[in-house]
Amino acid sequence: MEANQIIDAMRANYIHCSSYEDVGSVRIVTQTQASEKLLIGNFAHVFLRPDLLKLELFTKEQEVERRFVIQCDGDSVRSFEEHSTQGTNTFAYDSFASALKTTAGITAGVTNVVFSLLGEIDHGYSMLNANQMKRTDDQVVDGQVCFTIDFVIDPTVSIEATAWISADNFSLMKFEQRSNFTASYRDSIREYARMFYEAEGIPMKDSDEAITREVIIKFDNITFNNSINVDKLISHVF
Repeated sequence: MEANQIIDAMRANYIHCSSYEDVGSVRIVTQTQASEKLLIGNFAHVFLRPDLLKLELFTKEQEVERRFVIQCDGDSVRSFEEHSTQGTNTFAYDSFASALKTTAGITAGVTNVVFSLLGEIDHGYSMLNANQMKRTDDQVVDGQVCFTIDFVIDPTVSIEATAWISADNFSLMKFEQRSNFTASYRDSIREYARMFYEAEGIPMKDSDEAITREVIIKFDNITFNNSINVDKLISHVF
């Protein structure tokens, strides 16, 4: 099979499923001008189309632990919670789409990857929008033979990725994205970053600027079209 045929087969699983569950982990290594930062985390989704969702994400970065919860219960609840030692922040949204779009940037890349595949987010840096893709040698991940595909997602920013897709059921087993931020790209976003830091009341240091970033998302279990109801979404515990 060609790379595009494998991607189409994988995407069909996600696009056409009525429900979706997963459990997995995320690891992000960011190289700044001053140091290397490591974020590790674990996540779990329960999703029932069209708009029932529970996402829990636990992360730890430089001894700071956080728990993120996205809860969408039809028209009654659409919220995002962030729990840390500083307390709890809760945000409400007027729609399922706005909840996903707003939280995509603060969930360690997990929301982007999963909900791009599910067809709920059209993310510009998704592997589905890659400029180039190429199948390489098959590899084994957790005992499963996987198709391995390399992507060039954005040559301007220098974003590349690799996906490991189960040869058995065409589910995504592992995803790795590597960003080598070019000088021109860093220049273009520096002012936006400065505005964000000022709005949050956080001093911005040039040494905190990211030079490279590697994101590895691994799926330990994925289930399509399982029996899910609202009670399971509400009571779901990671």
